Amino acid sequence: MARDEDGTRRWQRFEKPVDPIQAMRSALAAIKRAPTDVDARRRLHALGAEHWEQLAVLLADEARAADDPAVAIAFYEELADVRENLDQPIETIAAMEKVVELDPGKADHHDRLAWMYRRSDAWIKAAESYERVAELSPDERGRAALRAAGTLYRERGKLDRAAKIYWEIVERRASDIDAWRALDEILTEQGRWIEAAAARGERAARAKGVEKAALLRSQARALEQAGEGGEAAKLVEEAQEHAPDNMSGLVDYADVLAREGKGREAADILEKRVDDAVDRNTATDDVAALRLRLFDIYDHQLKERARAQMVMADLFAAAPDYLPALERLAARAARDPDPRVHADALLRYAAAVTEPLSRGYAVLEAARRYREVGDHAASIAAFEDAATLVDDPAVRRELDDARTASTLQGVLTRADELEAAGKLDAAAEKLRTALETTREDMSSERLAPLVFRLARVLEKLGDEDSHQLLHEAHRLDRKSLPIQLALGESCFQRKIWRQAALHLGALADHADAVRHAKGIAKGLVHAAQAEVRALRPQNALAHYEAAARLDPTCAPAWHALGEAAMEGGDVARAVDHLEREAQATTEPRDRLRLFDALGDLALDVLGDAERAERCWLQIAALADVPVLDKLVTVQRTRGTVRGDTSERLAELVADPGKKKALVEEAAAAHAKAGDLGRATVLAERLMATHARDAGALAVASAIALQAGDAKRAAQWLERAFATWDHANDRGDGSPQRAELWRRLGDAKRALGVPEAALGAYRRAVIAAPESDGALGARRGLVELAAVSGESAVTSRMALVEAEQDPIDVLAWARDLAAAGQHDDARLAFDLARALEAVLDEQDYQLIAAHAPRPMASDEAYGAVLDEEEYRELVDDPEEGPIGRLFELLAEIAALLCPAAQSALVDADLMDATRTGGTSDTPVAAIYPQIAKALGGPATLLYTTPKPLEGAFALLYATPPVVVIGPGVHAAHLRFELGRIVELSRPRRIFAAQSGEAFDSFVRGLRYEFGPPGNMVERAVISCGDRIRSVTPVALRRRLTEWFAAFTGDLYDPGLQTMYLSAAKRAADRAGLLASADIVGAVERVGGVENAQHLVQLAASQKYFAARKKLRPAR
Repeated sequence: MARDEDGTRRWQRFEKPVDPIQAMRSALAAIKRAPTDVDARRRLHALGAEHWEQLAVLLADEARAADDPAVAIAFYEELADVRENLDQPIETIAAMEKVVELDPGKADHHDRLAWMYRRSDAWIKAAESYERVAELSPDERGRAALRAAGTLYRERGKLDRAAKIYWEIVERRASDIDAWRALDEILTEQGRWIEAAAARGERAARAKGVEKAALLRSQARALEQAGEGGEAAKLVEEAQEHAPDNMSGLVDYADVLAREGKGREAADILEKRVDDAVDRNTATDDVAALRLRLFDIYDHQLKERARAQMVMADLFAAAPDYLPALERLAARAARDPDPRVHADALLRYAAAVTEPLSRGYAVLEAARRYREVGDHAASIAAFEDAATLVDDPAVRRELDDARTASTLQGVLTRADELEAAGKLDAAAEKLRTALETTREDMSSERLAPLVFRLARVLEKLGDEDSHQLLHEAHRLDRKSLPIQLALGESCFQRKIWRQAALHLGALADHADAVRHAKGIAKGLVHAAQAEVRALRPQNALAHYEAAARLDPTCAPAWHALGEAAMEGGDVARAVDHLEREAQATTEPRDRLRLFDALGDLALDVLGDAERAERCWLQIAALADVPVLDKLVTVQRTRGTVRGDTSERLAELVADPGKKKALVEEAAAAHAKAGDLGRATVLAERLMATHARDAGALAVASAIALQAGDAKRAAQWLERAFATWDHANDRGDGSPQRAELWRRLGDAKRALGVPEAALGAYRRAVIAAPESDGALGARRGLVELAAVSGESAVTSRMALVEAEQDPIDVLAWARDLAAAGQHDDARLAFDLARALEAVLDEQDYQLIAAHAPRPMASDEAYGAVLDEEEYRELVDDPEEGPIGRLFELLAEIAALLCPAAQSALVDADLMDATRTGGTSDTPVAAIYPQIAKALGGPATLLYTTPKPLEGAFALLYATPPVVVIGPGVHAAHLRFELGRIVELSRPRRIFAAQSGEAFDSFVRGLRYEFGPPGNMVERAVISCGDRIRSVTPVALRRRLTEWFAAFTGDLYDPGLQTMYLSAAKRAADRAGLLASADIVGAVERVGGVENAQHLVQLAASQKYFAARKKLRPAR
């Protein structure tokens, strides 16, 4: 009874009630009670067949009001059916989306929704719905859904998504050939060659025989595209194993090898295959195909043209009508610059073609190629053959045109012959007759050359009609460049400026302008000139620029552009253009004039010495003395002297002194450039005319030695020295004479005469002991001594003093040790260690065997250095003006410095205690001995428990105060105390002030005693006043005079920095004198890079002499 509560019996279920709305409500109530009841849904459909819209409203209301998801799903499904019946796709989709939202796990719902999306062209949503169907259906239905999604993505260009879908399909079913094929096509289209190769490999793994070979070759092609040529070759080789008789497979293999760069291997394989095929009587076309591929490899990859021609000859001998080979020859011939070659190849190809129409078109193309080169006879013959094969009026018209062109060409040729023979009237008559007898329908392009030729002949005859004929020729063929150019030039000659500018100016844009560049460039220059004369100068520049662009050698165009740039004030651009004009000029006199002026302009106006040199070099072979003199001068300035320039100038000058200097310069330049042959010739010329001149001898001997001709150098030098000695001209003090003696020594050593070399080296040292030549001579002496086993201590020491080379220092130390000079040897070994030279075990044994006795704290030095000697060792050459100023102030240092107690208070060292002479501290004992030996001033020693910045502090006081801190180490005590002694001297004590105080002190001096006019701070004024107050009148006068003579600015802080650095270096030298420990001293100043001043002192002979004095008596 439950099913009959709606008032309808089963046999009455499909009868129409009186009220359809009420009936539909009753049906909806039945569905609500049983949402899966099929009969209830059928009854609802029957009731709503004529009331779809009302039913849609009722269903929508019921669906929204339903609490049970199953009921809502049923109502939304019915609503989707009703909307579909009403042809409302958007509403249908909305209803089905509700169904899917309520029941997302049912594939049918997604499938129906996907179909609706697809029908509404919402393809993205359709594809996504199909993917959801595939997720819910792992069976065949899922694969079908994936295929549908993949198709949608592929059709809409979403290839990445499509590829992903097809990968899923083949993962589900690896035997799906259609999916593999679609995936391959997608990956190929995207250029994803690695993935394409993988897909093809999967297919190949499941195939056999010929099919497997084809798939492997396909995989190889993909790998080759991906740049994996080696793997591709392996796959092709494997494919050949699966189908050994497959000809295309072998050719593929050879192609892969050839592209891999293995052309020779590919050729060998094909050669062998051809031989095998011939032996087995393989079909002629198959053998020809192999030979054609072999030809390509020899021709393209291996570039063996002769071998390629032999292969092609063999091919045609066996298969003369093999069309692919004939096509290949025709294609290659098309690139030949001679169209006849292409035409001949086309005719040979046509002879092998059996199909008449194809043959006719090949012959027709050959005829056109003959026509291009004006071979009218061959062109007409080919057109006649083509007309018989191709029944086309256009071909017959081309034949008629060819015959006409042949006739006209004959007329033009005859006219040229008559003109060459001087028969201008006969040539004109011939051309007129030809024009009168031409056909009425002849094209204007055919007539134009005859009219143009007649115009040119009449022009030579002086006939005024020539100009009108040029107009007529231009009207007949407005595209003819020669005609338009001639017409424009005729207008220019007749001063028809506007027409000249119009015709000539348009030539720049002509299609054939590049082929007639020179003539058109000239015409464009005339166009520009015509524009100016037609009162349109603003248009001229464009024509000049076009002319220069077409023909870079058009000198008039560059000249006009240069003048325009000069008028615009752009001198640099003007020079660029004028230089191009000069380069384009060929007449020697004009070229000389232009480049000379350009060089002057570049140097004097632009200041561009490089450009000036470049300009003058262009005319060096033509130039006279003034130009060459300017060139040599600028080359000397730039350091780019050329031997050719100086040599040519030397030939032209008349003054003997200038000639000699130029020959010397030329010889040196040739030698520097490596042209020793020309340099030697000039050296011999110098020695022939100036054998006793020191400068000439220096150049000539250097060249001879550089060329390895020691004998000639020695002869020249010995002859000159003999003359100079005879004249009692020993050249003492001359560095040049020392260098010449050194060269003689080198030459004698090279000749194997060590005694003579020894004498020459000694003369070099005597001539100028401090010169570079003497230094080189000392090195030579050392090397000679090393060869002979003799000692060369003195020469080696000079080398060390000059260069401080670690190797030389170590060798010198060993020489000193071998000579028994152990004290000096120890100092030299220390210097070598400081320079990081590598000592051997024997060196360390020598040092240990002669270790010095340590000095006792109160032990006195062996002597006291006098002030002159001391200052020569210690003073720094870069103290600058402040150093000289402090020399004047040193005499009143005691008046300027504060008292000792005041200095201690200012330094916050009030707890410091005085150290007396009876103190047992090492400093109290050592410091007086160092101060005595170095001539230092009296000082007060204090000690403090407070940590100081260093081991000691020097206070600006009178007398100077030395404060000893708690961190004193015995290792570098003498070095540090020696520094203190130097810095406490009256001329140095001013630097002990703080940086700010020192700055005020220096500027206060400048303010008080220097020229007035500078505004300074109050502290500076106060400091200056205090200095003046204690300065005696005589010293004031000297200070004022000093500042009056001083041209610098003492306010410059750089001068203070310079002095403080120099004072530090001087103190370091004093410390080294006191300690004799170069290794420790270098370490204290921060390494060799910061200790060059100490290294130079430790390597000097004066240092060794001073240390010998200071060394305590044993």
